[in-house]
Amino acid sequence: MLSAAESGILGAPYVPARSTGPASLFGLTKTKPDEIRLELTYKLSLWGLLVTMVAFGAALYAFHGDSNVLFAAMGPVTSLVGTVVGFVAGHSAGAAGKESADKRAAEAERRLRARS
Repeated sequence: MLSAAESGILGAPYVPARSTGPASLFGLTKTKPDEIRLELTYKLSLWGLLVTMVAFGAALYAFHGDSNVLFAAMGPVTSLVGTVVGFVAGHSAGAAGKESADKRAAEAERRLRARS
């Protein structure tokens, strides 16, 4: 037997509200900001690796193994992917550090106010 909260109004099934935050937007399973940042960074890294591998395969197919042209074509792709992934990873680490510093500052200020 379902409780009143589970059965909903007039016996209709209860459907929890769908989250509309950043976690649901990107199909993430985490809810804490640090975990969301970590999961986004991980997924972006995997996508970057996939894009690089697809570009390498396409360049290998298009240039028929000519190594000089192949590496010249792959340079901009790997530079772009590395820059974007590095930017996101660095931004995630910086945001996590700022949050912990803000928490420490708030705690120190709270203790200072408690003394006076």
